[in-house]
Amino acid sequence: MKCEDRTFKGLLDYIKKIFLYPEIKYLVIFRKAQIKCKSKNPITRAIWSLKWLNARKNGYQISLDAKIGKGLCFLHDGVRIVVSAAEIGCNCTMGVNCVIGYGHKNGYNAPRIGDRVYIGHNSSIVGGITVGDDVLIAPGAFVNRDVPSGSIVIGNNEIKPKERASLPYLNIGP
Repeated sequence: MKCEDRTFKGLLDYIKKIFLYPEIKYLVIFRKAQIKCKSKNPITRAIWSLKWLNARKNGYQISLDAKIGKGLCFLHDGVRIVVSAAEIGCNCTMGVNCVIGYGHKNGYNAPRIGDRVYIGHNSSIVGGITVGDDVLIAPGAFVNRDVPSGSIVIGNNEIKPKERASLPYLNIGP
C-alpha cells in the first residue's frame, strides 16, 4: 500500500491542531500507542496503554491491532468503532458514528478498505468484505458486500459506479 503524504504546513500548524482538535490528538496518541505497546519494556507498554485508554473517553474505540494507513482523517469529534482485524488504506476520511465491524456469516471476518475512501456519518461497514479505492460511502449507508473501486454506496448496498467519487470529500477535515 503506497501512500502519498498530505501537505505539512509546519510545526506551528501541527501543534495548533493537536491542542484544538480532539480527533487529531486521539490519532496522534493512537499512532504512538501502536508503536509503544509493542515495546519489550513493560513500563512503557503500561504507560502507553493507559494513555490510549484515557484518549478513548471521547468515544473512539479503535483497536490497536487494526491496520490503518497514513492520512486517516476524522471529521468532527464523536464515536468511531474499528475492530482489530480491520484494514483501512491511506488517506481515508471517516465521519461521526461510523462502525467498521465483524460480520459472522462465515466466521468473524473484518472489512478491508482501500485508499482514498470517504466514509460518511452514521455509516456501517461489516463483514469480510473488500471496499475498493476511491469509494464514497454516503452518510447512513450500510455496507455488507464487496464494493468495486470508483463507486458510490447509498443506503443499503446500492452501489453506483462513478470515477474518483471520493475525491471532493477527502481533505475537508481540520
